[in-house]
Amino acid sequence: MEKLNLKISQMNCSHCVNKITTFLKEVRGVQEIECHLDSKEVTITFASPATKEQIIEAIEDCGFEVE
Repeated sequence: MEKLNLKISQMNCSHCVNKITTFLKEVRGVQEIECHLDSKEVTITFASPATKEQIIEAIEDCGFEVE
């Protein structure tokens, strides 16, 4: 399993967290999602077949930009 920390500056409220979480749950292999509004970071624990690129794409698909 791998952990990935991503900064998402537009993540400002619980609605943003819910939207990001919903999209990330669709990526096969994502095990755990932790969103931190105070630091605007998301920590994702994942395993194969999920890839870093797929995770970033899922976040971008729901309208957010990964820094």
